[in-house]
Amino acid sequence: MSKIMLITGATDGIGKVTAQELAAQGNQVIIHGRNEQKAQRVVTEIKAATGNQNVSYLIADLFSMQAIKDMVTEFNTRFDHLDVLINNAGAVLMPSVSKRLMVSRVRWP
Repeated sequence: MSKIMLITGATDGIGKVTAQELAAQGNQVIIHGRNEQKAQRVVTEIKAATGNQNVSYLIADLFSMQAIKDMVTEFNTRFDHLDVLINNAGAVLMPSVSKRLMVSRVRWP
């Protein structure tokens, strides 16, 4: 039975391989990425490699809450449900950047 699957960080590495394998099994696969041109290229590659035309993409910078909300809105207009979410996206931050991000998100009373 085909499932609708969203994989974050799926434009290269483990995420891309996972997306291709799940598409090869006949699932409807949505890849997430930050770069639209790269995501389009990866979708084309996966479709060609698997013969599965039910592969698409969503774009969002996961550091931006507004971009995440926009991606969810787009998902909800295109799909009626989600069966599987694979949280593959990751980031490597320098300690000074991590500290600034954490401090900027703290809300003081």
